[in-house]
Amino acid sequence: IRLVHCQTWKPIGGQVDLGVVERTVFGLCRQYGAGCCYDPWQAEHLAQRLGRRGILMKQMAFTQPNLRAMATSPLEVFRCRLIDLYPHEELLADLRRISIVERADGSGFKLTAPRGAGGHCDAGMALAIVLPAVFGFAQRGVDRVRAQRAHAESSPFGNQRVVTVKE
Repeated sequence: IRLVHCQTWKPIGGQVDLGVVERTVFGLCRQYGAGCCYDPWQAEHLAQRLGRRGILMKQMAFTQPNLRAMATSPLEVFRCRLIDLYPHEELLADLRRISIVERADGSGFKLTAPRGAGGHCDAGMALAIVLPAVFGFAQRGVDRVRAQRAHAESSPFGNQRVVTVKE
């Protein structure tokens, strides 16, 4: 998993220009051939507009299963060294501030993002929203490569095959 772009928008005069957000997300999705994961509480209207323009939009509602996935996916991705980040100072600062806590009712885990001078860990939370979807995709690719390698190693041709995986 390679992070190719990370951007947050700061309010100007108390508001974020959602037109700028929409144009930026649309352009990035087209440029990278990517979809967009979003928090429906914050971006449902944006998701509808981008969806009508052909962008694949995946809702990540803050339900218990999704909160658990948002808490555990970053752990797995970093533990398995499946992510490549570029030096984005805001994101790195956010990742240092985010904590994983067990829910009071014992139903699982969630992320806590303290509010600080730089905001509410917006870049880190954005990464946490997208990682469950991307990690699942990456994990399927890793599983497929492992299966192909095992098959190549057990074949009479040994390791002389080149395996290319693309989804």
